[in-house]
Amino acid sequence: KLDPKMVDLAMLEPGRKGEKSFEESAVARNLQLKIDKKLREIALIEKDKLPTLYANGGYLLYGKDEDTPIDAIGAIERNNWSVGLNLRWNLFDGFKTDSSVKKAEEELRKLKEQYRLAKEEFEAQRAKRAALKEAIDKILKEESALLDAICKQKEMYEKLHKAGTMTQLQTDRTEISRLRSELSFKLHCRRIGLLKDNDICKQH
Repeated sequence: KLDPKMVDLAMLEPGRKGEKSFEESAVARNLQLKIDKKLREIALIEKDKLPTLYANGGYLLYGKDEDTPIDAIGAIERNNWSVGLNLRWNLFDGFKTDSSVKKAEEELRKLKEQYRLAKEEFEAQRAKRAALKEAIDKILKEESALLDAICKQKEMYEKLHKAGTMTQLQTDRTEISRLRSELSFKLHCRRIGLLKDNDICKQH
């Protein structure tokens, strides 16, 4: 017997057109964005621990006496380039950087665990839908075969009745059985939402 609570799962058939993989789902994309962001955060913290070298330079151009052009030109000749290097290295910050890295790495571990669990749940639901779909198809095929058999039996009984070898009561009983089987079949089709999509249902 089909569980009415599983109807929603039946409507999400595995492999149907338009179904996305876990990686394409909104949940996966959101978690992946958080993971990528946390990785960049850790990289920046780690980078800040490394020594940093800065280069600077300039060109000094000035005259010793602005009111005397000749003297100014002479002063320009003595001006020159200046180039320098600065090194910054934070050797100790009271373990603040290490603490920040550990905290970020723990947050990253939790995000990856959430991603793993979400994927496992997604795959479990996919497998559940696949099993349900297989069970539904089996039920539909069995009931379809039963309905076909009853219809053929009814046709045979009608012929026998016309030939005078079958009573009207027997024919009516066969018709009642056919109607019951057809009703049960249609109810199953409607309950699982496959009346318009399943080829077996379209045949009756």
